[in-house]
Amino acid sequence: MTGSGAESFGNNRFKITLIAVLLLFCFMLAIDPVDRGIWLLGNFLVVVLFPLALSLGKQHRFSNATFLGMTAFVMPHLFGAHFTYSTMAWLDWLSDWPGCA
Repeated sequence: MTGSGAESFGNNRFKITLIAVLLLFCFMLAIDPVDRGIWLLGNFLVVVLFPLALSLGKQHRFSNATFLGMTAFVMPHLFGAHFTYSTMAWLDWLSDWPGCA
């Protein structure tokens, strides 16, 4: 039943690798954030909801695509919490779009 999500979590290297990458990314971005208070608040979603979703994997078998999607959703939150969204220059292009400023 490979690829169906029916395999146990411990036997799925893809999911374990995603979690390891996410934790590494989280620990790296915990070093000297722009504002520690904003960093803590921004990571609240990650710290509470991501483990909750992982614990639900015992009752609901998530596919690799679901785990990839959850990880892709969480990564920008970690990045934005580290730099604070207001200081991220790469988002300036969004304010240049009509009606977005």
